[in-house]
Amino acid sequence: MTAHSSTDALESSAGRRAQIQFGETIMAIVIILFLIMVGFVFYYNVLRSQVETEVRFREDLEGITLAKNVLGLDEVRCTVESGRGEGCIDVLALKGLAYALTNNDYLLKQTALSYYNELLGPAIIDVHLLSGTRAGQSFRVYDNPPDGTFSTERTFLFTTLYDPVQRTQDLAYIDVTRYLTRRGEI
Repeated sequence: MTAHSSTDALESSAGRRAQIQFGETIMAIVIILFLIMVGFVFYYNVLRSQVETEVRFREDLEGITLAKNVLGLDEVRCTVESGRGEGCIDVLALKGLAYALTNNDYLLKQTALSYYNELLGPAIIDVHLLSGTRAGQSFRVYDNPPDGTFSTERTFLFTTLYDPVQRTQDLAYIDVTRYLTRRGEI
């Protein structure tokens, strides 16, 4: 073996070690970048889930607020003389409101609709009786669907209906169907 061949062997051995170290460094960088990308994907999914939960919570809250707005309308609340508590609805006043919003008298309908469309927006509001002599009956109070096709969300809120003629109080629930766009309210 000559001196020249031993130097070549050392140089090729050192070159191989350098190539191996270079390959290890590249693999370490690739693994670190892969872990960072997995972290970003995980973070994105968690963040998206939190945003969707928040949007759903707000939509539910808006539905409950709309149903409570119906319960709070002075036009349909029980009178003080009836002695009924908070959340009580006068069934005759509610039927009168439903008549004003759904009858064929153009002037009455347009006057009432312009106010309630602004107050309640695109929605359908039905009242379903659960107890009393009229249990199982329901009637539509408000119907304002938007043009086109939208997703809907339903909210149910229990209340009492007081009939001042028969002096009865029945359990009922208000079914509020709100029209939504893909994200949030229209």
